[in-house]
Amino acid sequence: MSPFRTPSQEASTPRPLLAAAGILALEALAIGGLGLYLILGGFLGSPKNAGRAEVGGIIVVLTAAALLLVARGLFQGRRWSRAPAVVTQIFCVLFAWSLLQAKVYTLGVPMLAVTLTVLALLLGSAAGRSQSD
Repeated sequence: MSPFRTPSQEASTPRPLLAAAGILALEALAIGGLGLYLILGGFLGSPKNAGRAEVGGIIVVLTAAALLLVARGLFQGRRWSRAPAVVTQIFCVLFAWSLLQAKVYTLGVPMLAVTLTVLALLLGSAAGRSQSD
């Protein structure tokens, strides 16, 4: 429970937003893992440009941290959190589509399914009820 919200406000967060928040948190953890992999690969591996791998990994980790904040905002029912969540999922749709175009179905199909599920949860009519700033 947040110290800035009453128990009735906590209970008023719509279930679709809670589900979307959980999925976004899992996405953020997966993205953060990828970022750590890139950072470690830059330090321990032998990529052509170690500096680029490390900086890219740091950017990916920071993106994951921001996505975790968005997921937290959704969980708390904060109105500001829906827009960055939707924008993130739109980028994920584009990325999943490019994976499908490259015939990488093992990654593209699940990514597209998860992304469309989160968009449906975020944009559904039940998700718009009882949000606060």
